[in-house]
Amino acid sequence: MLLFTIELARNEKEAWRTQVKHLTDELGDYSIAAITLRLSAQYRDDRLKVVQGSTVKKEINMLSKVLTVKQCMSSESFYHSETSR
Repeated sequence: MLLFTIELARNEKEAWRTQVKHLTDELGDYSIAAITLRLSAQYRDDRLKVVQGSTVKKEINMLSKVLTVKQCMSSESFYHSETSR
């Protein structure tokens, strides 16, 4: 069971790498701050011409996670919570 779980984790990690690679290939020239809803929608529309909707959904979810982390790290509370301990 453990080997099966490890293999699933490896496969998931590889899937994440693939998602990030596609996002980087298309959006890597933009700063995170420059990635707008319009740009995300254009990426989605272009990718839907090439891959299945489920793949695009996973890539957009990954983009959302990246943008959420960026937003959290940009907030002052992120930095102050660590220094106030």
